[in-house]
Amino acid sequence: FPTTTTNYTVTYTSANGCSATDDVKVTVQCNQPPVAVCQAVTVSANANCQGNATATAFNGGSTDADAGDVLSYSVSPAGPYAIGVTNVSLTVTDSKGASSTCNTTVTVVDNTAPVLNVPANIAANTDANVCGATVTYTAPVGTDNCAVTTVQTAGLASGSVFPVGTTTNTFKATDASGNSTTSSFNVVVTDNQSPVLVGVLANTTVQCN
Repeated sequence: FPTTTTNYTVTYTSANGCSATDDVKVTVQCNQPPVAVCQAVTVSANANCQGNATATAFNGGSTDADAGDVLSYSVSPAGPYAIGVTNVSLTVTDSKGASSTCNTTVTVVDNTAPVLNVPANIAANTDANVCGATVTYTAPVGTDNCAVTTVQTAGLASGSVFPVGTTTNTFKATDASGNSTTSSFNVVVTDNQSPVLVGVLANTTVQCN
């Protein structure tokens, strides 16, 4: 209700009949609650795969008809928020304690790509009697602020016999939001084995008559 002012005339009469008149102005001031206006918020996931947003971030232009009122904001739930969309309520309160509420959402998105460290390039010589080399390495494991899966997309697994030449081993780490990182290393196998002749006749002496 708006502020209203009413003028009254008051007459005072004593017991002996004397009287006096005075004008009185009565002002009735009614506090109006604020009008809560919400806006949706989108935030990036942090290192814990969650998102945070202040209550004021959800304010989309709340107003108060009473001049001089200071507005404060609170949001429920207050977060942190999980990946995806969460429904929240914003409460707007004026300095006289009146409040109103509106509803909106907070969306947490994961924009952080995984980290994938692969071994340095590996050089090896061929094994004896094998046209290749048995090579072992530590398989890369991706790390991420959210869940991550690492797969090998090219090359040979650790402990395999790698052929002579260069074999490129490629790994890809992908998190739950589809962000990915790809990295590779090479295994270079050199054939340093000398050939062995087989089936050659031993030295023979021939006597001519």
